[in-house]
Amino acid sequence: MWRSGAGLGKGLGSGSSNPEGFNCPACGRVYKLKSSLRNHQKWECGKEPQFQCPHCVYRAKQKMHIARHMERMHKEKIYKQELV
Repeated sequence: MWRSGAGLGKGLGSGSSNPEGFNCPACGRVYKLKSSLRNHQKWECGKEPQFQCPHCVYRAKQKMHIARHMERMHKEKIYKQELV
């Protein structure tokens, strides 16, 4: 499973490199870039989702996932809000 992340990671080292990528030692996810593994360790791994959809119970660990969710699932509500 390839994952990519954005932003600056703070987690140092942890994770071993293999031909498939960088593994998270805590959950086993594999990332192509070491920086993506660091972002995962800093913002996602072992943490509860911190972003809440304002229209339903959906929660996400990344802000961009909430935006994508709202675009896909609540398009009508967003459109109506923009008209007001």
